[in-house]
Amino acid sequence: MKRKKESKYDKIVLTGNFKKDIKKLKDKDGYIWVDGEYYFDVNEMNKLYPLAKNTIKRYLGSGKIEGKKIMGVWLVKPHDFWEFVKGRG
Repeated sequence: MKRKKESKYDKIVLTGNFKKDIKKLKDKDGYIWVDGEYYFDVNEMNKLYPLAKNTIKRYLGSGKIEGKKIMGVWLVKPHDFWEFVKGRG
């Protein structure tokens, strides 16, 4: 007999489709968790610090902000983002 409803204990399986996968990585409060660690995405960094999204992406690509690109999405640990902000001020 097949299960019709997914269990909350099922493993998160990423499909490669960004919109579906990013929803799976977010918890009920909208925070992104990967391997048990919390990450900021570009939208969240834009809300916290007054830089344009393209500027943030450029800094991520050049290595001024330390981050990972997972499934085509830049994710940054909060500690690394605040280090960058302190360095600019």
